[in-house]
Amino acid sequence: MQPTLTADSLADLNEERFVRPQTTVATTGVDVHRLLATALNQPLNYPPLNEAVFAGDTIAIALQHDLVRPTEILNGLLDYLLTLNVEPNDITVVLPGVLTEAFGISAEECQSKALEGDDQPVQPPPVFQLQKEFHLINCQVHDPDNPAGLSYLCANEAGEPVHVNRVLVDADVVIPVGGPGVDLDPSFQNCIYPTFASSAAIARFSESGDGSSIADRHAETELANDSLGAFFVVQATAGPGEYLKSFTAGTRHSATAAAAKEASELWTVGCEQNFEAAVLSIESRPDNQSWQNFVAALEIGRRMVVDGAPIVVWSEISSTPAKEIRNACAARFEETIPDSLSKPMQHLAAILKDHPVYLRSRIARGKVEELGLSVIESTEEVKRLTADSTHCVVLRDAHGCRLLNDQLAEGGSDVE
Repeated sequence: MQPTLTADSLADLNEERFVRPQTTVATTGVDVHRLLATALNQPLNYPPLNEAVFAGDTIAIALQHDLVRPTEILNGLLDYLLTLNVEPNDITVVLPGVLTEAFGISAEECQSKALEGDDQPVQPPPVFQLQKEFHLINCQVHDPDNPAGLSYLCANEAGEPVHVNRVLVDADVVIPVGGPGVDLDPSFQNCIYPTFASSAAIARFSESGDGSSIADRHAETELANDSLGAFFVVQATAGPGEYLKSFTAGTRHSATAAAAKEASELWTVGCEQNFEAAVLSIESRPDNQSWQNFVAALEIGRRMVVDGAPIVVWSEISSTPAKEIRNACAARFEETIPDSLSKPMQHLAAILKDHPVYLRSRIARGKVEELGLSVIESTEEVKRLTADSTHCVVLRDAHGCRLLNDQLAEGGSDVE
């Protein structure tokens, strides 16, 4: 089931005072098939895909965990491959677990099973048939906890094993499909690793303070891709609101760098004005609905508004916040912000102390108000709240945005 874009109703904020400084974020009218075919026929530093894939090749398509509009992109890629006389049965799509809902895959279809008896091996994750338009395509949902679904490639610098999904290792041709995300750690921008690795590798990459640096993780990611032979990639460049702008194909480094530059421009907001209110959305996918993104959106919003200006966060958040978030919310009522809070939580407490913050979410009103936040439920309420404001900024997917001044301060050469 495709997620609902939570900012659709923000289109009602159409009065002149609501300023939208982002690149257009329309989600319709994009010819995915044409854009994708153009990229595959004109890859960067790589032969056209129709000269690299042949009838009889087994092809594995790996979709990145945070790929935007994954079903549309997969349909376009399958249509292209089938024009090359590739048989549908020779194609296997490997998905991370977080994409199962987008493809309507049930837990029963993708659940790993072990044969009964201590002397029987664990079975790899099942390969099942996925209906894509007029074709049945093989599909497997990656299970990082199932050793039978993994193949050993090599050892990293620390001597730890590097495992990758067995379907990807066994295929003649691997086509990773990903795109630049909002993560600062470049290792998590890679489609193959650690997304399709073992649970131990995923845990190493997600843990802070495990002794490894970003450089170490990036080196391990490069090692895994090189050992797999994943030198060709497809990158989808998307902006806020799942605005799919273009595709870039080619060698891993060339295509990734080109897509990252283009994405940086889409996500960077030029703002020279101090607004009197901010309306910030968190949208696009269910996994975006997190308190971490709530904090990130607030940090962007507070740098765009004057002191004391109201900030509205328009989201679908349904989970209760972690203890550190609750402590930061409580700290807004104290005379001074406690040093015991982490730096990010001190920043959050300072924002809440300096600005009235309104939250649109799926959490019960009482639970939101316990945090010291105000509840907002409709755009009509937003209009009333900002009625006396002359200039209000509206940012979609604000948690992933960058401010132009920040980019220039960091010496960001990606922004022209």
